[in-house]
Amino acid sequence: MGLWNWIRTQVTGVDVNATQAQMNQSDAQLAALNQAALNTGLYTPAIYDQATAHWYTGQITDAGAQVDQAAAAGARQGLSNIASGINSAVNTTGKWTLKFIWDAIPWWVWLGLGVYVLWYFGILQRLVKAGTEAGLRKVGA
Repeated sequence: MGLWNWIRTQVTGVDVNATQAQMNQSDAQLAALNQAALNTGLYTPAIYDQATAHWYTGQITDAGAQVDQAAAAGARQGLSNIASGINSAVNTTGKWTLKFIWDAIPWWVWLGLGVYVLWYFGILQRLVKAGTEAGLRKVGA
């Protein structure tokens, strides 16, 4: 038993390789029974073909691959759900926090903070200087 099969056995509780061997043995027995029924005349060729066709539609040729495929799909869905939950929690919390801060501080404080930021970065001085020069040009013209 390989490491991956051991992990699958621990997770699912089923030895997939042993189960596949049992299914292959059962399939061989069924094929032998169908052939015997055809040989003894119990089955007509049409019934034998129908039984064989039904057997092929339900046959599992690689149980390990199907388990791996289902596990991968489940893991993708689980990771997507986790990412969605984290995204929702962060967005909801952030939105609520920002709304609380916005609503808790009066509008005139926000206005004063805006003027201070404009002054701190020198934008306010440039605006005042540009306005003063434009006014002087207008007066001198």
